[in-house]
Amino acid sequence: MAVPSQNGGSSDPRQVTRPGTSLLTGSLWAGAVYDVVFGVGILVAPGVVASLLGLPLPDDELYLRFLGVFLLGLAFFYILAAREPVRYRGVAAGAVLVRAMGCAFLAGAVLFFGRPSVFLLLGAADGLFALLHAAGLAGSRPHLETVRGTGA
Repeated sequence: MAVPSQNGGSSDPRQVTRPGTSLLTGSLWAGAVYDVVFGVGILVAPGVVASLLGLPLPDDELYLRFLGVFLLGLAFFYILAAREPVRYRGVAAGAVLVRAMGCAFLAGAVLFFGRPSVFLLLGAADGLFALLHAAGLAGSRPHLETVRGTGA
């Protein structure tokens, strides 16, 4: 009977992942930390974050602070996927999509609507995370190991 050396947190002991899992988990952890830093900053001290980025603070901070809550929620899901990449593979795929959408939105805001250029930097960060998550997913496709003598 073959014994898998790594199961990526899967509840199925026969399911193993390829070495690319470390890229996926690393990029998801990095994305989670990035979102927690921005989320807490926006929620607790939006003026400081706005000042550091050279952005004006909106008159009504409610929606900005709610964005901080949203970022903390995203980080939670990224952490789930980073801890168990096989089990939460769909979350990782969703992270690729959400990061790519963030990149496109922020780049479009600058290029088509004259928003401050710092949004290009933030969009580039989202784009980089999207690429890293996608590369990690591609390199860590799970497969079921054939177990001899069990009929599996």
